[in-house]
Amino acid sequence: MTPITSNLKLLLVEDDSPKRKAIEQLVAEYLPSSKMVSVHSLSTAINAIENNIFDIAIVDMSLPTYDFAVDKEGGGQPEGFGGSEILRFIESESPTTGCIIVTQYQEFSDKSAGTSKRIEELIEELTAEFQEILFGVFHYSGQRGTWRDELKRALKNIIETKHVD
Repeated sequence: MTPITSNLKLLLVEDDSPKRKAIEQLVAEYLPSSKMVSVHSLSTAINAIENNIFDIAIVDMSLPTYDFAVDKEGGGQPEGFGGSEILRFIESESPTTGCIIVTQYQEFSDKSAGTSKRIEELIEELTAEFQEILFGVFHYSGQRGTWRDELKRALKNIIETKHVD
């Protein structure tokens, strides 16, 4: 796909370094005029959304509660459905932000509730709950996976639907 020259502000919420770098590279190539803010946890994502207006949010599904501290144990409890919490916050506080989920897992579990869901179930639930802001849920499958084209199509769809420049 041809690069889009739009001055967009994007939020990337991703704690896995190789995956984050792959998404950042794709966005830099496809949306070269955009500005991206990258955060690594549920709490830093909420803080970023409270203090900025984003056109697009690309969110991982499973995230730590807090950023990991360099010299001490941290990160809080892993949130298997942390991406859902971020979408709920965006829907409430920034409903003009178009959202995309990019996850590398096929199954998600909530240890506190003792439940798990396959990615197909999750896609169905998220699409129903966040139909106004969610533009896709994609499985990240390494540097060269099909997620790249899916993500580009979703970004283009957000730009066209929300008429962002």
